[in-house]
Amino acid sequence: MNPVNAQLGGELLSTFDIRQSAWLGPIAAVDRRTGVSWASALALRAVVALSADLASNEITAAQFRGRARSLAKAEYEYDVVISFGGPDRKVAEQISHRLKAAGLRVFYDKDHQHALLGEDLATYLHSTYFTKSRFAVVLLSPAFVASKWAGNWEWRAVLARMQQQRGGYVLPYIVENVVVPGLSPSIGYARATEYSVEQFCDLVVRKIWS
Repeated sequence: MNPVNAQLGGELLSTFDIRQSAWLGPIAAVDRRTGVSWASALALRAVVALSADLASNEITAAQFRGRARSLAKAEYEYDVVISFGGPDRKVAEQISHRLKAAGLRVFYDKDHQHALLGEDLATYLHSTYFTKSRFAVVLLSPAFVASKWAGNWEWRAVLARMQQQRGGYVLPYIVENVVVPGLSPSIGYARATEYSVEQFCDLVVRKIWS
């Protein structure tokens, strides 16, 4: 589904005021007699877009509400962690920006240099990739396999998490063809030659919200 509609949908669910029968903007903008505000007008337009998006993706309102409540829980610190080899940083950064714009909580190493400073990185990264995220986006390429961190410590944590849970965890994006130790050939993936970064990110958002 559209990342913007998904983000707006989550906000709409949490900001509707039942007592006023409206989505409230600044308190001065609310008409207390009718419960109508400029925020409601904007929200209703977003509801129409969200409804069309849900219908086209065959997602019911009840399923969307349930998923929104699930994502709001503090079970995981991040919705997505990104693992990549150094030469693929530009792609990783584009993915990070787009997923964050869709309202997702993303672990991208450059955003967390303050937290990484002085830490045992092997331990910190294992914890982040094994327990703190709902999904792991992995950029597969020869650079990933050769990376001391991504292809070693982070990948070990991802594999351990995959063995622990039955549902999907790793979301592979194949930047260049490569054989990755431990990765089952039956796992669904997206290939950069077939899906642009924007299209891949849209798939990730749809995966998380559905």
